Amino acid sequence: MNAKLILNAVTFLGLALVTGAVVAAAVPAEGHPLADLAKALIWTKTCDLAYQNYDVDCAANTDPALCRFKRSNGDAFEPLHSPGQRTFVYGHFSAGNDVINPSAEGAGWTPTVDKWGDGLVPAFQFLSGLTLTTSTPYELVKITPEALAWIARELVPEPGQPMCGKTAAEFYDASFKTMVQSSALAWEHVRKSGKLRGLTEARLAKEHDARRGATWTLCASFAKKAAKDPDAERALRDECQFWLRRVAAGQADAIASVLGVVLNRFDPEFYKAHEKAFEVPAAKMKVR
Repeated sequence: MNAKLILNAVTFLGLALVTGAVVAAAVPAEGHPLADLAKALIWTKTCDLAYQNYDVDCAANTDPALCRFKRSNGDAFEPLHSPGQRTFVYGHFSAGNDVINPSAEGAGWTPTVDKWGDGLVPAFQFLSGLTLTTSTPYELVKITPEALAWIARELVPEPGQPMCGKTAAEFYDASFKTMVQSSALAWEHVRKSGKLRGLTEARLAKEHDARRGATWTLCASFAKKAAKDPDAERALRDECQFWLRRVAAGQADAIASVLGVVLNRFDPEFYKAHEKAFEVPAAKMKVR
């Protein structure tokens, strides 16, 4: 066993022991606080899960200005900066091809992504002590309110947090900013639409399958008018449909609150310009 493997083994053992001691205690209603060691490991491993820009070969030192981020093993990479990021995520972590269970084909998935994707739910439950998701009759995944509150409190790093050889703020700008802003614009439009009262999963699926009806038109028209290119149009439509699923699941306001936390922390000027979209009625507010 080489030195790097020994170091990794010791790190994971230490994490398990520290976290195990916390988990052994009774689980508070809001979940266990995330240990500092666990946070440090998560921020480090996030760099290994980043979707790399496959047009840039960092192994060949194509351009140091592009290959400025580092994985935990020191390998350089350039994050995929694309408005269609969630489309790729759908293709990897879900099945089917409808508005309830979206799917799209992605490329370049690594075994690391597979392993972490498969372990996401049990890892979350182990660390937090909370149930992450439940399912509705249409098998629409629904994140529990307690999990959403825990995510907003424990899993949104500070902008200055070291990450990928840079900071969390720099990583956000390079990799996630476009997608997060697309999601915020879609939520703002969905919330203003006035077409969401009584929206059910059955109605959502029926209108999408028929490519007609208020919800299908809502997303298709919005994306076409707001996008500057085909990639952006597809991303805005996907984000719009994402928010329709959250409305049908009864948790759109709670998830928007988490998105607001991210934007307020990493993209304050954009957040200020769209702040009204994140004003959640006190009676509905699940995330602080």
